[in-house]
Amino acid sequence: MSIIVKILFWLLAAILLFLGIYLWKHRKKQFIIFHPEKIHSLSIILTIMSIALLILGIITLFMSFSSSLMPAIIIMLIDVGTVSILSFILIGYSFGNF
Repeated sequence: MSIIVKILFWLLAAILLFLGIYLWKHRKKQFIIFHPEKIHSLSIILTIMSIALLILGIITLFMSFSSSLMPAIIIMLIDVGTVSILSFILIGYSFGNF
């Protein structure tokens, strides 16, 4: 992989790790408009998603040092899908549908 792709993978890994740590720290206290301390199901979802994002961030970081392109693309698609699912779940909680 070229150096630009590696830098972008490092950036993606940093974003995933930051999101995972942020969700882990806020799974029991209020953040933005969400109250996971009052809604137990939201607390569980934040715990699961934070662990998933941390694991994906570490895998993405390792894939940035790999020279194989196909597994890196698959991991990147899984990263995008996971963050998209998290976004849709949080939108659902913001409208009170869950």
